[in-house]
Amino acid sequence: MPSRAIAAARATGQRGCFRVPGGGNRGGMGFGVGILLLVVGLILVTHAVVLPTSINDVVSTDAVGWICVLVGALALALAFFVNRRRSTTYVEERPGPGAPPR
Repeated sequence: MPSRAIAAARATGQRGCFRVPGGGNRGGMGFGVGILLLVVGLILVTHAVVLPTSINDVVSTDAVGWICVLVGALALALAFFVNRRRSTTYVEERPGPGAPPR
């Protein structure tokens, strides 16, 4: 199945080499999840939101906050590392037999 870039080029009649990002849509959530966990963790650690005492009696919000901060930082680091390793793939379409010359 051709990528969106190749399908769009075919629809407009373009031929030749097309630059196709190697990652596509994969891995984009790593940054978002990491930032979300960092924000939630920092909110819990700094007590920026007053939680009901029923929650504070059962769960240590400081501990949950620090866990969220650590996991969020790890998610950001992994997302950065994975996105840095992505490469770009170049796809060259060649006309088949009997196709008109360019």
